[in-house]
Amino acid sequence: ISSKLCPSASFAATYASDLILNGNVTFSTTNSPTFSGVISGTGGGITTATTTNNTSVTLGGANIYTGATIVSTGTPASNVGSLRITNADATLNSSGVTVQTGARFEAAVSNAKLANVSVLAGGFLRLTNGQDTGLGATLPTSAIAGTLEINNLIGANYDGIQMAAGGTVSALLSTTYASDLILNGAVTFSAANSPTYSGVISGAGSIVTFGTGTLTLNAQNTYSGGTTLAVTTAIVALGSDSTGTTSGPIGTGPLNVDVAPTTAIQGVGATRTISNAVNIDANFNLGGTQDLIFTGATALLSSRSVTTNNTNTTFSGAITGALALTKLGTGNLIMSGAAPPARTAWAGPGPGS
Repeated sequence: ISSKLCPSASFAATYASDLILNGNVTFSTTNSPTFSGVISGTGGGITTATTTNNTSVTLGGANIYTGATIVSTGTPASNVGSLRITNADATLNSSGVTVQTGARFEAAVSNAKLANVSVLAGGFLRLTNGQDTGLGATLPTSAIAGTLEINNLIGANYDGIQMAAGGTVSALLSTTYASDLILNGAVTFSAANSPTYSGVISGAGSIVTFGTGTLTLNAQNTYSGGTTLAVTTAIVALGSDSTGTTSGPIGTGPLNVDVAPTTAIQGVGATRTISNAVNIDANFNLGGTQDLIFTGATALLSSRSVTTNNTNTTFSGAITGALALTKLGTGNLIMSGAAPPARTAWAGPGPGS
């Protein structure tokens, strides 16, 4: 096939024969065709046609074409990718796979070879099947600037995906991501579908909450940029304790309370000790059934309330901010740190300092 031709299908067909690309070829997404034969060609590449009708192209062969692969800007359906691969080697030999803004590349196969995939801001990489580097999977070598979509259980052998500043991590079902992640900047983590992250999250970046649900952080994370509670509908559940100031479920940076979720923080499994500094600039709500102990410094940046609906919440670090604090909720609030703030009201149980 020469350049600028456009393989297309008049219905949702599978083309099972081999193709040879003599140049860069645009593949039509009309009727969501599947190409399961081997696509070859030295220097030949694939561009998916811009789509606005929720269609896609699926590559199912162990392709050996060497040109670039461009997943074009479009509006793919929420349940498919603009370009889907169902063979782990489908784009292995391409000189590079670029996922543009508004486009989605979907790895609908286990242990996909994704080292050459670059996801631009506004693009999507969806992992629909399990991935394991011990079984041949490779992960993108460049940081994902768009959205990493998790659509399956990802075990502990897919460590090292990097997320760029402005990127998003989103689970499409209630699942566990057990591998390590690296944050290179402020990254949004969606709480939708209540995912669990049990791999170590590291890097100089930060987590910003988004969505409705419970975001569970279980590992001894070391990311240093902080954690910001930025929406009213997300709960952050802590499944481990801080280890001094070197690691913990919310890394080593400050916990920034910027909005007032119904429940912002809760412990899971046992009493949880958190050594991070806490910056309170919105009403701070604590829930669940486990006790929480905050040992780091707490800064009250504006006059706010702390609602404790768990049994006991303790702030044992220094408390700064000559502002009013209102205690609400059914649980105990224990402020044993130096210089607790003034209290305009103390509704419900809980000793002061």
